[in-house]
Amino acid sequence: MLKRVDKKAAIEMSVGTIVTIVLSMTLLIGLLFFIGKIVSSGSGAIDSIDAQLQSQINKLISEGQGTKRIVVFPSSQEISLKKGDDPKGFGVSISNRDSSPATFSYNVVVKQGGVPSMCGITSQQAESYIILGKSEDAIPLGSGDILDPARIVKLQIPETAGLCTIRYTVEVSKNSQPGYASSTMDVTIK
Repeated sequence: MLKRVDKKAAIEMSVGTIVTIVLSMTLLIGLLFFIGKIVSSGSGAIDSIDAQLQSQINKLISEGQGTKRIVVFPSSQEISLKKGDDPKGFGVSISNRDSSPATFSYNVVVKQGGVPSMCGITSQQAESYIILGKSEDAIPLGSGDILDPARIVKLQIPETAGLCTIRYTVEVSKNSQPGYASSTMDVTIK
């Protein structure tokens, strides 16, 4: 009689173990499915943001009625970044408003006076916050063409950065001659 109870208990225990394993696998598969959906929707959102950025830059250039040679986005020319946050930045586009094709380049710098003394950093340190898109050379644009896609200048602010506002200047050269156009972007570190 005792052996029969032991066998019944063993069978119930192994059925319980199997049910637990099946439920665990079901949850794992469901979790992996949802993670896959989240990742794919995130990359779709990034593509949408890039398209919106390009659309806004093209709109800003066309609003200039053919006179704007450079556009930075956001058009307020101000962004706020948090220390230690993921890299973020601003968009840059160039428009060839001359009657002949040309080769352009741009460089993002911090000029003298671009870093208030209260920040406690040098211009070179402020420029080191730019991790992507600081400069680009040899950008061919035909007459009336616009840099498409726009370039994104990404900054990453270290945890050690002081709270302040830094003025970055985007300088554009045409056919290796500086002075074609310039614009600024004020970056407030929070």
